Amino acid sequence: ELLVGLSGLSAGDEVTLLVQASEGSAEEPTGDPTPVAWWTLCSNQWKALDADSLPLERTNGLLTSGVLQFVVPVEATTNDTLLPGGYVWLRATKPRDVSAVCRLLAVEANAVEVVFRDQGNDPAHLSVALESGKITKVNTGPSAIKSVSQPFASFGGRMQEDGLQLARRASERLRHRGRAVTPWDYERR
Repeated sequence: ELLVGLSGLSAGDEVTLLVQASEGSAEEPTGDPTPVAWWTLCSNQWKALDADSLPLERTNGLLTSGVLQFVVPVEATTNDTLLPGGYVWLRATKPRDVSAVCRLLAVEANAVEVVFRDQGNDPAHLSVALESGKITKVNTGPSAIKSVSQPFASFGGRMQEDGLQLARRASERLRHRGRAVTPWDYERR
């Protein structure tokens, strides 16, 4: 289980969390296919979050770093006795085989996912992740944003495929149509 307590929230509020995972640390990433279940504490009872309460899940079941977006359900309470009061409590559970999720490095509130927009940049810039601390301000945005921080390096970037890589990928795809047939296919899959 993972417990996250959030203060200053009430029913219907929306919160976005950055989950920073140690990618590749899952002992059995293909082990248990059961998805991670998310819950909220409502009058000392855990209530499962439905799809409307979890509109965005970009962590691939806690296997990669990404953003989670929650809408606090109407039933959520902050005066519970099961856990310390004053917080809206979220719980993530994996019923079996916790070795199928990665170790978490941090969970940060009020996250925003930034997407790179190409403006004629050097194509090789994606070969290295944008190091932490490079993003420090918002170019245009609401005046209510007091500060911006980038606690971790960027993730999810990928260099543009060159002609040789495209030809190799296309010929392999045509050869085995996504199915591993020979030992050579297994080695390269």
